[in-house]
Amino acid sequence: LASIAAAHGVTAHAVALAFIARRPSAFVIPKSSRRGHIDALAHAGDLVLTALEIDTIASAFPLGPPKSRMPHR
Repeated sequence: LASIAAAHGVTAHAVALAFIARRPSAFVIPKSSRRGHIDALAHAGDLVLTALEIDTIASAFPLGPPKSRMPHR
């Protein structure tokens, strides 16, 4: 995540949030009590990951099976 973040000039947290939020079925609610973290996470909404970056992150952090019986995609 760090190298992707550095390439975009954002934090690794923002990259992770952008990666998760790109899924239409995802509803993310980032939490932070620090102003700097809030500002950093706000940039995740503007971050556009390339297909290679998405594949890299997905390979490093593969999705496991759902932990509930709620419908998912």
